[in-house]
Amino acid sequence: MKIYIYSTSTSNRLKYITEYIFGDLLGLDSEIITNRDEVYTKEFIVNYSNQDVAGVQVVPEKLLFSKGISEQSLKINKEGDFTTVFENGGADISFDIFAASFFLISRYEEYLPHQRDQHDRFSPEFSIAYKNDFLNQPIINIWVDYFQEVLQKKYSRLEFKLPNFKFINTIDVDYAYAYKEKGPIRAIGGLGKDFLTGKWRVFFEKIKCYAGLIPDPFDTFDFVLDLHRKHNLTSIFFFHVGDYDVNDKSIPVSSNKLQSLVKGVNDYADVGLHPSYASHAKPEKLNVEFSRLAKLIHQPVTKSRYHFIKLRMPSSYRELIENGVSEDYTMGYASKMGFRAGVCHPFKFYDLDYDAPTHLTIYPFYLMEATIKYYFKEDYDNAFPYFKEYIDKVKKHNGTFVSLWHNDSFSEWGQWKGWKPVYEKMVKEALPFSNEI
Repeated sequence: MKIYIYSTSTSNRLKYITEYIFGDLLGLDSEIITNRDEVYTKEFIVNYSNQDVAGVQVVPEKLLFSKGISEQSLKINKEGDFTTVFENGGADISFDIFAASFFLISRYEEYLPHQRDQHDRFSPEFSIAYKNDFLNQPIINIWVDYFQEVLQKKYSRLEFKLPNFKFINTIDVDYAYAYKEKGPIRAIGGLGKDFLTGKWRVFFEKIKCYAGLIPDPFDTFDFVLDLHRKHNLTSIFFFHVGDYDVNDKSIPVSSNKLQSLVKGVNDYADVGLHPSYASHAKPEKLNVEFSRLAKLIHQPVTKSRYHFIKLRMPSSYRELIENGVSEDYTMGYASKMGFRAGVCHPFKFYDLDYDAPTHLTIYPFYLMEATIKYYFKEDYDNAFPYFKEYIDKVKKHNGTFVSLWHNDSFSEWGQWKGWKPVYEKMVKEALPFSNEI
């Protein structure tokens, strides 16, 4: 079925957000019309104007017809748990749902002057979602559900084709191994430090691991791949192949064992790049890392997630596009749980500077195990309810739940002892209804 949006003028912004809301979220074809006479020849109409014409009216704000980037008067309104942005008292819809959704999903506020944290990341505390207490809600999905009810009440014949819930299991591989393959200098230095500081258990454990008497603690890939096969999961492993640095202590890409691991994982699951901390805002380093991984897997690298969730709008996404990436999984926060873009479905990156959509699909994530452990200071026995809360929210809106874990979190070693069963329980909880076992 097709719905028509009447507007006195059109724009790339309006076309982008109406196609997303009606097409991706509601399963309808849509078309913008600017000829008022056409309104009366169509069955299903949204009146996005101040004119008194037929259809469900949404009173427009200026955002979708503006050029450039400027501070916005957001006019936020709260009624119980229902928060609106660009509130304007419209008769059918009390706020501009199109402008509000576009503001959040384009990450408009991240183009404006803002404070960044110690890792040069946008601080969630400065987002309108956090300040107005709706970061923990997929607010765009909530708005669209409400909009659907309004449309259905007006047009009983209108049929929607809603998306199905999906689960994507993603693993960041910062350190493929805890002890092995770090090179003789790092290995000897680590042993010497353990010896001098009296860390005898770790010292002898490393010796046994180097001798092949025990497995490396972080070598959990068979466990993840077995789970992947058992539940027919969509899984992506993001490998770090950058150079050694202060915040990049990965295994050297020259390691034959690492190369074999990457190739082996790629036989059973998707492999993407985990761009290094040092590659942030350094396109030449990023290009090298993409070339390295492509050479290992003998195919173009089309998926990525930045290390440390380092993301700067819009340069980070532009650099990915230049390297042929079609899917990125960085849209989330390291220090907070929640819906950074306000939505629990994938969407195309819209470049505000060029005022045009791109072919890069953004897959948001909503929480990771490291956030719960390091920022919330919770241990494994209190972790699962956090995952269940967000799985339930995403399932409610037929969204895509993207989990974010690290291979060392399954090691049952050191600080991660007890977390492996949490991951297994989360996977079972996140399985689509048709695949539950």
